Amino acid sequence: MFTPPFQLLRLTTKDGFSELPHWDPERRVLRLGARVVKYFRQPSANQEAVLSAFEEANWPSQIDDPIPPRDEQDSKRRLNRTIERLNKHQSEHLIRFHGDGTGQAICWEPLSAPARVKVRRAA
Repeated sequence: MFTPPFQLLRLTTKDGFSELPHWDPERRVLRLGARVVKYFRQPSANQEAVLSAFEEANWPSQIDDPIPPRDEQDSKRRLNRTIERLNKHQSEHLIRFHGDGTGQAICWEPLSAPARVKVRRAA
């Protein structure tokens, strides 16, 4: 006997996302719900600064560049490289980071937009 699927009740954020990521700086793990998005085996100051800034602000869709400037680096190029690295080596590609077009802010969005569906099976 087949029971039709039903959608789980889920709260949405002010930006319309049904789940917010969570950055654990002590374990250096980025999660979306219970799923690990990215795990850092070694420190990565710029990526961790971005993730910490998102976490502190409760994951708005966009934040200003939180990485402190350095004389020897172009800030826009540094932010772009950080965004590229945040998107690489994800355990599960559930989040995409991107710039806002000015080189002064970073945005995130979930990649798996469809609502998760739970299927009940007949006993």
